[in-house]
Amino acid sequence: LPGYIASFIMTNGIVGATSTISEYRRNGTVKRLAATPLPKSSWILGNVFQQTLLAFMLTAIMIGFGWLIFGVRAFPDAYTLSLIFVGAVAFCSVGMVLGGVIKDVEAASGAGNAIAFPMMFLSGAFWPLDMMPGYLQTIAKFLPLYYFHDGLRNIMIHKNPALSLIPFLILGMFAIIFITIAVKVTKWKEL
Repeated sequence: LPGYIASFIMTNGIVGATSTISEYRRNGTVKRLAATPLPKSSWILGNVFQQTLLAFMLTAIMIGFGWLIFGVRAFPDAYTLSLIFVGAVAFCSVGMVLGGVIKDVEAASGAGNAIAFPMMFLSGAFWPLDMMPGYLQTIAKFLPLYYFHDGLRNIMIHKNPALSLIPFLILGMFAIIFITIAVKVTKWKEL
């Protein structure tokens, strides 16, 4: 369950935000927003938090299906919700960067998928990492999704939030870096 939650939040953040933002750029919404007093950073953070709210709804649905269909009794606590918030912000900020530089919706969606799907399968979210060859295990430990689902697993399944400190730090730094990049690369005034 933690692997699926992390994977779907990552995919929604990267692919969903990328497509939405590039569509806003293509249809002129960004240009119209630039004429308002709304700061670019507030618009970016608003989109990130909207995707984060969507991540919480997605998590609730996944946990509900886990309870009903598979009998999984993983209850989200404050640590779980905090890590989901940080993870959703981190991955959505990647989508904001891609959407900020790629105007074509189809190209943006393709770029988001090119990042999200390999990460989903290489991070160990769907099967145990030790089933993979050694070199893929090494690659997995460089992917932020690995830390996201590992942190969720430590909190939700193993009930050991202390083991999720590294995932919190890595995803938090990832979020700060990519939000900063998104603010820099997003052109507020389109031609």
